[in-house]
Amino acid sequence: MEHPMVLSSQKVGELLSLFKQQYPDWKSFSNPIDIRFQEDEIDYKQKLIDKAKHQLAEPELRELIQSEDYNTFIARLQILGQDKENNLLFLRYPSSSDLNILSVPDLDRKTFCKVFYDLLYGDGSLEARLDDYLTWIERNKLPNKWAFPTHFLFLCHPETEIFIKPSAIKTFLDFIDQGSIFTSSPSAQSYSAIRQVASFLKEALQPYKPRDMVDIQSLIWVCSSSLSQQARYWKIAPGEDAWQWDECRHQGFIAIGWDELGDIANLSRSQFDARRDQLITQHPGWKWSKTGVNQVWVFSQIQEGDRIVANRGKTEVLGIGTVTGSYYFDANANEQKHRLPVQWYDLTPRSVNKSGWQRTLIAVSEAEFSAITEADMGTHPKSLFSPITFELLAELKATPKKTTYLARKDEFKQQLEEPFQRLFRQVAAQLPEALTERMETERKIFAKIPKNDFKHGGAWDFYWGAFYPKGGQRTQDAQLFLWMNYERLEFGFFIGMYGSEQRQRFIQNCQKYYSLLLDLLEENLSDPNLFFGSRSRAIISSDGTISGQANLSWQDWLKNPEQLGDLHVAIVLPKSTVLASSIDQLTPQIVQTYQQLFPLILLATSNDPTLEIEEYLLGDEPSLPINPPYSLAQCAEETYMDSEVLKGWVQALDRKQQAVLYGPPGTGKTFLARHLARHLVGDGNGFVDIVQFHPAYTYEDFIQGIRPKRTEGGLDYPTVPGRFLDFCKRAQSCGDHPCVLIIDEINRANLAQVFGELMYLLEYRDEKLYLASGDLLSIPKNVRILGTMNTADRSIALVDHALRRRFAFLYVPPNYEGLHKYHESTGYSAANLIRILRRINAQLDDPHYQIGTSFFLRLDLDTELKSIW
Repeated sequence: MEHPMVLSSQKVGELLSLFKQQYPDWKSFSNPIDIRFQEDEIDYKQKLIDKAKHQLAEPELRELIQSEDYNTFIARLQILGQDKENNLLFLRYPSSSDLNILSVPDLDRKTFCKVFYDLLYGDGSLEARLDDYLTWIERNKLPNKWAFPTHFLFLCHPETEIFIKPSAIKTFLDFIDQGSIFTSSPSAQSYSAIRQVASFLKEALQPYKPRDMVDIQSLIWVCSSSLSQQARYWKIAPGEDAWQWDECRHQGFIAIGWDELGDIANLSRSQFDARRDQLITQHPGWKWSKTGVNQVWVFSQIQEGDRIVANRGKTEVLGIGTVTGSYYFDANANEQKHRLPVQWYDLTPRSVNKSGWQRTLIAVSEAEFSAITEADMGTHPKSLFSPITFELLAELKATPKKTTYLARKDEFKQQLEEPFQRLFRQVAAQLPEALTERMETERKIFAKIPKNDFKHGGAWDFYWGAFYPKGGQRTQDAQLFLWMNYERLEFGFFIGMYGSEQRQRFIQNCQKYYSLLLDLLEENLSDPNLFFGSRSRAIISSDGTISGQANLSWQDWLKNPEQLGDLHVAIVLPKSTVLASSIDQLTPQIVQTYQQLFPLILLATSNDPTLEIEEYLLGDEPSLPINPPYSLAQCAEETYMDSEVLKGWVQALDRKQQAVLYGPPGTGKTFLARHLARHLVGDGNGFVDIVQFHPAYTYEDFIQGIRPKRTEGGLDYPTVPGRFLDFCKRAQSCGDHPCVLIIDEINRANLAQVFGELMYLLEYRDEKLYLASGDLLSIPKNVRILGTMNTADRSIALVDHALRRRFAFLYVPPNYEGLHKYHESTGYSAANLIRILRRINAQLDDPHYQIGTSFFLRLDLDTELKSIW
């Protein structure tokens, strides 16, 4: 890895320009100090550093290790890492947080504390110390993140060490043409190179008086933020003739082909080129070109915030969206597996004439993007509504009388009420169960245009419908509404000024749980398309754009939701967008919005809503039940095994991740495997599954194979995952919690044939292999395999050496002591039986054919003993 020796004055100047975009009055890091920069970026980091000087001082940590107080050592790391006022780490989801290593079950705290102390204060160069730390982390298969070790190095040594936030550092390094020194997984060599770049930057910035690495890290962070905000524009076709557009629109992504490349998320450009060239050479029949395949690399480098234009051919734009995350490879998809998450905010079809749109992916200039957004937007051929719909509503706006409605009643029904109701009922049909079990979606959901105003003859100048809590009233209660007038269509959440007690409950809950709601609802309410505030404040301009008169932020609205009268949160679509959209385009957008805003219904209908909101928000990824804890001591007691033996077995299984319990018949191998598995998944959300091998068991049964399937046209032969692939897919949903597959009678099948590619992955657990179908096979890190083997059928000496190398083999002899303990509770005196068994087994003189003790674990052994023999 090459280390940069200098930073050009041009690059330094460009960095300062980026920095001054956010801090235009900044002159230097010190003397004079820019107060806003100091408050935004420096003060909170310095407070954290000051705390670390006391909590993580070298004498303090050395004393904790010498006194073997490892819990306090780790608690201090947690306290600093979770500091709410001065936080640098990602902590939102505990299982994937930057501190998740400290929550690993059975973490070897003693060794961890010693290794981490050496990282912070040990002898030798920092590069060597970091390398020792990372080697230990990898060897023990612990979470390995850039942020964790560099965070504490930064706090303890702010003069020399740099905090690595991967996305920010990568953006910064790419900008100064040093992206190659960054590795996605932490490495001592990469950190040393990054630290050297930071040192050179500090030296180059000497005229601006940087004080330490806190100043440098803060400048890098600010510049990276500025770079990330510079959105780029891309035209991407969702498949040939846009065949994948419906899926992309509904599920929120854009995709590209060349699936055979596999996941390229962690590849450097040189590694990508090597894989591309290898596949082109090996498969000339694919007729790949380097230029075509290179589109996948460009696709993977598209950044969050970039804009995507989805097209069909050279003449039609289908939608416009914003990239909301990083590239990912969906191995479970049938086609187009390279993907980016996208929020499609504009689904208006547009006519264009782009003769140059011949490739799947093309960069678009900002000017060209602006021209696309202003392109012709006609009425969609399958639009529910027509210009007549809005003309009718405009008449009502001008003359809101019942007579206006009655004069054109048939047209109102055909052009407004019937298509409106059709749309709303289709939305109801697609709502998830979590909403339909709470909301009335069938009865009394539509309003009437003529007013019930005691024969004054008035009429509403809009039409609306609403889903409301079951047993409630549409006119008073919290609701998910659909509303339409002469210039717009709105859908969202609403409680009127004169709402029922649900309005007061909503306001009280917002005040009571405000801080908690900021965390719970950020993802749902931070949607930039949501409009907060009274309906009258959303203004539709003559060109169809929407502007907000004092539109509130979602945080301010939650803090005081009644400040603008009606409790109103909505997506607003101007008339032009409504006319250019079909029912199949409007429906998913409305459904998604209702799902986003349903927690607001819970705030209005529950006295203690936070638990219900948490449960709802986790509904898409249901949390698996936590298994009851099952300690080794309990396991030893119920299996009549020595706890030290079981402890050794668990350690062997942790080391190898797969083991075989072998021994003669009747020694309780399957019984032991079930109990051992129960211990492994205890106090977690993992699961245990069991499969029995036999001579007819095949690769197609275990890994993957073709299965005939009856279709309307005859028979189809899809590729179907086997038991192991299904098991691995389920295990992925359990996070880091162990999941155990018990393979009973593992030696009775032809293992080389049944395992196939799995034989390789059992030894190299972190790697992936392509199956014949083109799918990727990998073993999740939380998967444990526990086999049982009857040595009377096949001696361990005859087992394939390749298998023996990959599994820990754990011998299960006859358990005489267990037999004795079992019959202590039955009243049967087992002493004589045990002496006979010992004598017989000694005479057999072959451990593979000994008589096991589990045959005699019978409650009524006195009467059954003869038949057992």
